[in-house]
Amino acid sequence: LARQVSNFFFLLHQCEENPMRCEKNGNNDRMIPYKKIRSSSPDEEKVEAFHEWIANLYDAYGPGSPQQYLFGSKGHGNEEYSTFNGTQTSWLVDERGDTIVVKEVFKLEDSLERVTEAIPCLASKSVVVVNETPKYPPLSSFRGNERTNRIMQEVFDVDYRNFGYEV
Repeated sequence: LARQVSNFFFLLHQCEENPMRCEKNGNNDRMIPYKKIRSSSPDEEKVEAFHEWIANLYDAYGPGSPQQYLFGSKGHGNEEYSTFNGTQTSWLVDERGDTIVVKEVFKLEDSLERVTEAIPCLASKSVVVVNETPKYPPLSSFRGNERTNRIMQEVFDVDYRNFGYEV
């Protein structure tokens, strides 16, 4: 859930700054509701818009869809692989989709201290943050929607299992 919430507000902010980022050839394939909701909207509206976005993505790119990867991100060329979909696991597996090929995975909710211990250069003051996600309501305010919870559990089941998330 944390990844999708962060992703939603990052994309919303990007669309607000430059609508062409979301409307390539008149196609808002990530379905960002930037014309309906703004980063400055009240928190309740942001939470509601997020849940609508998840439902819309699921209806368009749910499991089995050839473009399922759009539920999680743009393809960035990886969509040519049969193992690629909307999950984080699909970014980390071999060409058969059987084996995770990275040594360590850092979750969005991991502490910066844990990450910088493993990757010391990230602790440097010289690291420049290029894309910063704007502030959004606390993650706990997104947890209560049953449909979103079911969708997240279905779409990201493999991530729940591989990375120890609680269902």
